[in-house]
Amino acid sequence: MNFKNVNDAKSVILEGYKMCEKAMEVGDVKTNNQIVKNKITPAYEYLKEKGALDSLIPFLKDDDIGIRQKIAIALLPHYNDISINVLKDIVSMNDPKRSWKAEIVIREWEKNPKQYL
Repeated sequence: MNFKNVNDAKSVILEGYKMCEKAMEVGDVKTNNQIVKNKITPAYEYLKEKGALDSLIPFLKDDDIGIRQKIAIALLPHYNDISINVLKDIVSMNDPKRSWKAEIVIREWEKNPKQYL
């Protein structure tokens, strides 16, 4: 996938996550996985190549808890202190859809951070 610039890649990531959310609401794992593979992952790679992963940090305060969580998990290997704090906040929200996953990610990160590299 080609990106015009950093903002283009960030937009693809955000739109991709919204599309994934809709797919998962109806249990469409295949579509979710295709979006991650074909849109989101290439956009992250582009940002990484450009040294612009930090441009995603503001999304850790997004109104959408799902966006916050997904960005925190994606940034975990690069900005682990910030990401862990966001995930801990999500755990404390007791959100039935998100808190359990945030808790699992934190535990798994503490056991073996290399799995996120």
